[in-house]
Amino acid sequence: MQNAMWATARMEYPSEDSLMTENTQGLAGELATGGLPDVATEIQRHRADARRQVSSAEQALVDARRAEGFWEALLRDLNANRPAAMLLTLREAGDYLLRLQRDDRAAAQLVDALKSEVEAKAKDQAAKFGRQFPELVRKQDFSRQFPIDPTSRHPRYTFEHSFLQVDVDERQCIAKITPRDGDEIVIGLDVEQVVKRVGEELVRLFLRQPDLGALLRSIYTAYVAVLRAENRPEGDAVPLRRVSNRLAKNVNRFAADEFNVDLARLLQDGKTEIEGKRLHVDHTRNARQGMLLHAMEVGGYVGFISFKHDS
Repeated sequence: MQNAMWATARMEYPSEDSLMTENTQGLAGELATGGLPDVATEIQRHRADARRQVSSAEQALVDARRAEGFWEALLRDLNANRPAAMLLTLREAGDYLLRLQRDDRAAAQLVDALKSEVEAKAKDQAAKFGRQFPELVRKQDFSRQFPIDPTSRHPRYTFEHSFLQVDVDERQCIAKITPRDGDEIVIGLDVEQVVKRVGEELVRLFLRQPDLGALLRSIYTAYVAVLRAENRPEGDAVPLRRVSNRLAKNVNRFAADEFNVDLARLLQDGKTEIEGKRLHVDHTRNARQGMLLHAMEVGGYVGFISFKHDS
């Protein structure tokens, strides 16, 4: 009852503008008879002006932070001797560079000259990438556990049975690093930076220590939620992608590529029973519907999962 009364009170509570109109009519009228203009209207006008100034200032702050990030990225990559990264920053700053042409001619001329210089250096580096990249990878600690796949050929390199793919674009001076089921990462074709990022991705994907019991619980919870939402019977086979999409809503910082690796570990571990039911997987020929699990590629794409009592 109290909640209903409170809800009613909230609905009937007057707005700020209606208070300005109703509660100040007496005072505004008194002030107007003293020779002042329509006070309420003037105050509202000045408030609107102030709000426009705030909006303009907020947008100016956003623009200033973007500009700061642009120059900071250039300086960082200049000091690190990464011309391809600088070139990528310059290419991706189209709108900002247009404003520079209009508002700061000296800065625009600096950028134009810089772009010509770094593009020449980046292309020179790109021509050497096919020889330098494999050599540099072999010198890294991670290469003992995660060497380049022997089937790799320039301009495409893969790691861990093609789970991580590196595509080299010498013309654009960029590398695209793509984990299976993960987001594409585009970086400048500076060989040391590419090797560093590949190592970071391999560590992120394969050297974590996930809690497989917690993972099983999360998968089961998401599976049951899908059954209920779609009015499916208990034990029904549900598309794996639908379960992973539900997980993405329930789990903080969900990453589909990490889920791929962890699900494979869970299945290989064999401890897949929860609440008297065991996790089952079924395969599909539809690559878009399923997941090609890490180190389980021979079995094909896993398309459906279910939890069933062992008979």
